[in-house]
Amino acid sequence: MPGIVGRVQTVVGGQWSNSSSPTGTQREQLDLASDLFGSMVEDLRQLVDVDLPDLQDRLEAADVPWTPGRGVPRWP
Repeated sequence: MPGIVGRVQTVVGGQWSNSSSPTGTQREQLDLASDLFGSMVEDLRQLVDVDLPDLQDRLEAADVPWTPGRGVPRWP
């Protein structure tokens, strides 16, 4: 089963150099991708807004060396 990205890529690829309206299949793929994303957006929000900052705080507290993606490192 294609996931969200695969469904959206199908639509984008089909419309990339096309000036006509999206096909019924493309509209269906976008609707399915939207439904899939809608069902998981709150889990994603929890992960990004709550769980990730908590993990970063615990890494800082444990003096784990800075790694890319962890924001701006603390400077002495």
